[in-house]
Amino acid sequence: MHLVCIVCDHVLDEAVHGLLAKLEVDRHVKVDRTQGSWREKHLCTHVWPGEYHTIFTAVPESKLQVLQDGVAELRRSYPADEVWAWTVPGANTI
Repeated sequence: MHLVCIVCDHVLDEAVHGLLAKLEVDRHVKVDRTQGSWREKHLCTHVWPGEYHTIFTAVPESKLQVLQDGVAELRRSYPADEVWAWTVPGANTI
């Protein structure tokens, strides 16, 4: 299993959930209104009012590449919006 953390612009919320549904990922945790900042943007300010969501899930090795490809496709399809995914191998449920 791999722990996957997906951070996406709020406008991509449905697209990310559609990707998880396509992969039949039956469990995930979503954190609305994730805040942060980096060089390009400062989130939830009057200058840059965008919101982000964070989704945590665990996927088996057999679904990992498809999920990574799906996130990459979202990045290509929606260049004005942002989505990232990080993976951690060896995630076990306790």
